[in-house]
Amino acid sequence: GNTGSAYSMDIDYDVDAVCNTPHYTAFYFYKECYLPMEWSVWTQCEYTYSANVNFIKKSDCKAEISSVDTPLSVQTGEQVEIVANVKSVLIDPGTTPIYVPPHRKEYYSSNVIVTLTVEKNGVNVHTESKTVSIYMSTTEAVKFYWIPTEGGTYTIHITTNVDDCKCSSSLEDSVERRLEVTGPEQHYPVIDEMQILPLHPDENDDIYCTVNVSDEDGDLDRIAFEWKVNNASVRYETKNVDSYEDNVYDVLSSDYINTYDTVTCSVTVYDSIGHSATEDLSVNIGEHYNEVPNITVTLLPQNPGTEDDITCSAIVSDSDANLDHVMFRWFVDGTLVREENFPVSGFYDVVEDTLSHVYTDTGDVVRCEAYVYDSEMESDSDHDTVTVISSAAPEIEYINIIPTDPKTQDDIICEAQVQDQDGNLDRVEFQWYINFDLVRIEVKDADGYYYSGSDVLDHTYTNYGDVVRCVIKAIDSEGLEDQETSQVSIQGNTHPVIENIPDMYTTVGETISSIDLYQYAYDAEDPVNKLTFSIQEETNPYVIDCWVNNNRYLTCSAARVTGYSDITVRVTDSQGLWDTDTFRINVGTQTNYPEITSITIEPVNPVTYDDLTCRIEMQDRDGDLDHVNIRWYLNGVMIKDLTRYVHGYSDVVYDVLSSVYTDNGDIARCEAYVYDSSGRSDYGDASVTVGYLHTCGVDVYGLRVENDRIKGYIANTGRSTEIIQYWFYVDDILVGSGTLTLGSGSSSEVTTPYDFVQGNHEVKLKATSDCGAIDYQTMMYVVGGECEEGYLDEYRCSGNWIQRRYRYENCTLVWLNYDYCPQGCVDGYCVSYSPDCGISVESFNYASVVALGGYGYVTLNIRNTGTNEEDITIEVYLDDVLRGSHTRSVNPNERFTWTFHYLPTIGTHHLRVEVTSSCGARVVRTGTVYVKEQYPSQPVVGTKIDIYPTTLDIPECSTKTIVIDISSAIDQVFSVNVTGGIPNEWVKYTKEVEIKAGKKKLYVYVSPLEKGKYTFTVFVEAKGEGIKKSQPVSIYVSPMKKASATDVTGGITGAFISASKDVWFWITVIVISLGVVLAVGMKWLKYWKKPTDRFKKLS
Repeated sequence: GNTGSAYSMDIDYDVDAVCNTPHYTAFYFYKECYLPMEWSVWTQCEYTYSANVNFIKKSDCKAEISSVDTPLSVQTGEQVEIVANVKSVLIDPGTTPIYVPPHRKEYYSSNVIVTLTVEKNGVNVHTESKTVSIYMSTTEAVKFYWIPTEGGTYTIHITTNVDDCKCSSSLEDSVERRLEVTGPEQHYPVIDEMQILPLHPDENDDIYCTVNVSDEDGDLDRIAFEWKVNNASVRYETKNVDSYEDNVYDVLSSDYINTYDTVTCSVTVYDSIGHSATEDLSVNIGEHYNEVPNITVTLLPQNPGTEDDITCSAIVSDSDANLDHVMFRWFVDGTLVREENFPVSGFYDVVEDTLSHVYTDTGDVVRCEAYVYDSEMESDSDHDTVTVISSAAPEIEYINIIPTDPKTQDDIICEAQVQDQDGNLDRVEFQWYINFDLVRIEVKDADGYYYSGSDVLDHTYTNYGDVVRCVIKAIDSEGLEDQETSQVSIQGNTHPVIENIPDMYTTVGETISSIDLYQYAYDAEDPVNKLTFSIQEETNPYVIDCWVNNNRYLTCSAARVTGYSDITVRVTDSQGLWDTDTFRINVGTQTNYPEITSITIEPVNPVTYDDLTCRIEMQDRDGDLDHVNIRWYLNGVMIKDLTRYVHGYSDVVYDVLSSVYTDNGDIARCEAYVYDSSGRSDYGDASVTVGYLHTCGVDVYGLRVENDRIKGYIANTGRSTEIIQYWFYVDDILVGSGTLTLGSGSSSEVTTPYDFVQGNHEVKLKATSDCGAIDYQTMMYVVGGECEEGYLDEYRCSGNWIQRRYRYENCTLVWLNYDYCPQGCVDGYCVSYSPDCGISVESFNYASVVALGGYGYVTLNIRNTGTNEEDITIEVYLDDVLRGSHTRSVNPNERFTWTFHYLPTIGTHHLRVEVTSSCGARVVRTGTVYVKEQYPSQPVVGTKIDIYPTTLDIPECSTKTIVIDISSAIDQVFSVNVTGGIPNEWVKYTKEVEIKAGKKKLYVYVSPLEKGKYTFTVFVEAKGEGIKKSQPVSIYVSPMKKASATDVTGGITGAFISASKDVWFWITVIVISLGVVLAVGMKWLKYWKKPTDRFKKLS
């Protein structure tokens, strides 16, 4: 029956006892999902008992947590025991007699789900549940174990829920505890590289599985190899490994395999506390497909003179490792003059051939064709062409300041070596700057091919903390010149600096993103991780309360009420000197931020004569735009700062940087911060590189609409005839395209028909040159009339916002923030997936500037934030073309790092990286890559080996070059080796080169990926004569400047900044000095820099 139904029954029983002895008889009644019933009768002898039983359920069942036992603090890596003491749901009613039949105890017990949740800064880092059966009137000790991997304050939540059908309703109980964790972060071990050899085995081959593993904590313990043949396990082997990194292999004998088998090597690496990482790799037995080799050819120098030998460098690769040989064919004005073959092998090789200058003369067109062949005679080819010129500029081979760490009492010496292959070197200027003020110029006469000399700056010029810069300018008799710079800082302890922490905004119940204080602090003597950070003052902690975690991250509670609080952060160096910075957190109820929808610099490919115009478009759905702060940077140094006022729902502002500021090779960047009336803000930036006439360039201009046709002009600004493709777009929809062939400096009008409808339309013309240059121009075209005001069914993504297009009565169109997507926005839709599914890109770094012929890279650190093991796929696109991908299986909360290298062409490229999980999560990161020409040094006269420079100051994620200058008295082989101090993947060079009697330069390309100080050694040996040369090289890798702690690109902004942060200490001096220079000598500067353009109007 159902609950509430009565059950009647007669029970007859006999008792084997003396009838005159009274006794109790107990009756027990049970029904599934109801409370048990118990009756007792005081009786004698035989007895007939009738019972009416009414089964019931218990309401408001609650498993009360009587206490939670946990330590107050532990170290990272230490196991934490958490004990929750949970009371039973059922209580013994004490019915006489108090007895429960042993085989019926389950009716007196209840299942309770006990859940442990560990959070840090509001983020779930660990969840675990247990189901226990608790007998009535008892308390069960439920134990959990967890190991924290990084320091900080954690919140431990214990909750109980009753899972018992005897209950008609249930209540949850919960208890919260705090846990402080101290000590260094505990990292997971990482499988850096895994390889199975041979790539195409047959049934007689033993199979080798090799892995490179590492652990930042230095507690690697062991590696387990599991071999599977057709998914059946056939071998298991465990090997011990060294603490920080190791290379280990295991072998599967050919006895285990047959043709067409699939062999899988599964590797799991463990650290000493049980953290692990796993990867699998498979090969098929007996299947062989020959892969076609690949070749890329580069000629150096790109602008050879009549005395230059020309080197043809070929980079070859073959995925199945059967490279065989490379054939070089040299043509001068179309005539074959030389043919040579060189052996190559393996997966990857670099080989060079040199054409002597005796073959060439002024105006000759030199072409190198190279063909690579593998062992099965599959081939690939590539070529490059240069033109021999008659005159060459002087070249500064060497510049150095000594001492490298001067004190206030030291005189400073600047040394320089200059050569000129034309023999018309005229003079060398030494220009000395202190804190960007010019304090001394010394001109040294020079005559002929070579100059070596120095100049001295007396110590009376300098004071403690000064930045001293020596600029060398070499000039020949034709006015051609070269310029190089070196700088040092006058040593001594200085105050640390903390500045530019941005004001933040949040709403009640929400908090701000953690602020990485490392990004806003600097000290000339102490590295940032040796500084101490603290909160000095909070004006209103009741509005929002903040603290510093792990001496690095500023974290705040959820905002309680509207208002604001001014937070003062203090930084202290190792000597006790300190500085503060104050920023404001505004708390409101509105969530509509202003947004920079577009920021561009025109022209896209400027030369030194061009003024630069920064155009900023912005909008705010609340209609309370207030002002824009615009900053111009030149080579990382701020030279202009101004504010423009804006209003309404959308606005556009412009600012112009005069060409008097810029010179060939400068990188100009425009930053914009837009604010609304409540102090909420958004950020954007754009950059261009200033140069003379580009080897490769395209310019789009004159975009307009006439008589139902879209028209514009395209110019080839490069030095060679190019094939140029172009596309017309209206509101991001392709409406026309075509192809042009344009000579150097020529232009052509292009057009396409289009029937515009009423409304506000964005028109765009984009052009791409065959050599890789890209340019575009956009305009707004309004077709007037009266329109029905309201939203249109057009959507797009802007950050985490879905934007929807809105049309006003005058038919103008704008994009307005329409819906916020907490989990991200893709293709106009909010990303929606289970909380059990998630991925986090915890760092995203890439090379934003790459020298032509050098390698670009992308490095990501990714974590599976879901609760299940997932396959995570990374895809790298350059200009919407897939260049590489990687997929691996990742456990919950497991991190891994992946780096991808690629060889880009010259020009500006759009980089897009998509990270997807098999459960549906998706993250996209984007950036811009600039590939620039790099002109190598010319050889010097003499028989020697020179290696320079010996010191480099280089921003992380950029590339600089070490030159090996060789003059050989005989034909012989030279070997090159770089050892110690830096990872192998940071350097690229040719390890062995055959040089004919004469001159040649070799290059070591250095591309550091992590800030710090490093020292390595370059070894060169002339094997024919036994001559050896070694040179230690010191590099300081400076950090990239980031515009904002919450920059969603994870550090893309500011990738061009290469100046030391010492620059920021002198920002006031820059503003004052620049004002004096512009007021007194603007025309002098203009005519000095560009004498042929003296009639150009100054902006």
